Amino acid sequence: MHKDSKEYCKECDVCQRTRKPSRSDEFPLNLQVTLQAFDKRTIYFMGPIQPLGKKIGERYIIKTKEYMTRWVEA
Repeated sequence: MHKDSKEYCKECDVCQRTRKPSRSDEFPLNLQVTLQAFDKRTIYFMGPIQPLGKKIGERYIIKTKEYMTRWVEA
């Protein structure tokens, strides 16, 4: 990948017209951190709610959403 990047810059018209790259322009290529499914979630608390026709019962809703797959549960 690093070799491909160098080759691309050598052939790039804009890069060649502006200036030659110096040693300070180079930096190491690092791998990006990738998430797996269900690694990162959000949790929302909704309420208090008052369902119609019920005097007692559930008053809150807990909703979770997974970032990568967008799986939602309430």
